[in-house]
Amino acid sequence: MIRSLRNDILLSRLAKNASVLFSGNVISSLLGLVSLTLTARGLGVEQFGMLVLVTTYVLIVDRLNNFQSWQALIKYGADALEHNRGSDFKSLIKFGFLIDGSTAVLGAVIAASASGIVGGWLGWSQEHIFMAAAYSLTVLFHVSGTPIAILRLFDKFKKIAIQQVYAAFIKLFGVTLAYLMDADLWVYLLVWALVDILGNTLLLYFAHRELRSQQVTNIFQASVSSMSSRFSGIWGFVWTSNLHASVKLGLREVDIIMIGMITGPVGAGLYKIVKTIGSTVSKITDPLYQAIYPDLSNCVSKKNFDSFRHLIFAPMKPISIAAPPLILLFYLFGDHAIGFVLGEDFVGVYWPALVYLVGTLLAMITFAFHPALLALGKAHYSLLILITSTMLYLLLMYSLTIRIGLLGAAVSYILFYIIWASLQFFIITMAINKESHCETAR
Repeated sequence: MIRSLRNDILLSRLAKNASVLFSGNVISSLLGLVSLTLTARGLGVEQFGMLVLVTTYVLIVDRLNNFQSWQALIKYGADALEHNRGSDFKSLIKFGFLIDGSTAVLGAVIAASASGIVGGWLGWSQEHIFMAAAYSLTVLFHVSGTPIAILRLFDKFKKIAIQQVYAAFIKLFGVTLAYLMDADLWVYLLVWALVDILGNTLLLYFAHRELRSQQVTNIFQASVSSMSSRFSGIWGFVWTSNLHASVKLGLREVDIIMIGMITGPVGAGLYKIVKTIGSTVSKITDPLYQAIYPDLSNCVSKKNFDSFRHLIFAPMKPISIAAPPLILLFYLFGDHAIGFVLGEDFVGVYWPALVYLVGTLLAMITFAFHPALLALGKAHYSLLILITSTMLYLLLMYSLTIRIGLLGAAVSYILFYIIWASLQFFIITMAINKESHCETAR
């Protein structure tokens, strides 16, 4: 009974944090969908595809240089807070900000410098190359990893939700003005850039206020020497999580560039719509993903593996039950909705979007697997699994896209998640059994 109550408390905490993020995600996703619709209608298929390619290129360079500091800060910060190691916690925060700042500068320089080479390789005009170089400046403001970690560690998920909604409202306002003005590609690019900058700045402000309210001050006076001895394995974790995020680009962003190479800007724009439909649905579990990692890390820190298992598997059932009706709903009404909202030029995304949606639902059902491996300290296994799965995904996507177009890319997405989830589940089960056996032996 005590164990069950403890599990219920953990799930209640998870549900509370996730519901806050969910409300923000729902609002920001709906606003984002309207913004994307207006952008697509205002620019047309080809110009919209060009906007997608330019912004995706910059995002890829940013992610390749971004060390995903929030993952390490949550893992090691949860332990520091649990054991009242205040000075170590300050060192972690400073460590995170130094990583975020240095990688932001490096990413901006590389993105701007390489835009000519990449643009020439993809057949862009000089104007589009200059657009990519100009948009690269937004990377300088991508220092959100540490602020996100701070807000999650102190259960301030509401601030993250507020930031998402504010950014979505600003973007919708800007895109609406551009649409009413019948603006060109440059104006839409400027709107996307300003929203990116303002959103990251707001997140940094919220984190600063939270540190002050928690009386965590004089961060940059803390020492970051001997980080490896104070936080065992931290550098390995940072490098592994960075590589993990870089490889994951093959799934999230590089596929658009590859499709742009095969089909041109029109195909890239259409596939962006496909992915947006899938990502809008996945917003249901995104809050759970963000909220569950700190709790899983706390369970591992306390050696509470019964609760750990419960947190991973309990949310899977309701998602599995909701998935089939959602697929049926899109099957019946998706083509009409796409034609009505986006216009007849975009109706061709219906079947790829339906297939892609199946892969998205598989990802939603298994959303807890990756944070579980990170919490268990098995980031290297997660990386190896992701590398293997993503290589197969890109090979299948290239081959199937050439043969059957965007539908082939969507089919390869389903195959990716089948392989990825199966391997992750196997490693998690083995790790939990090993840890539980060690605890029993003690």
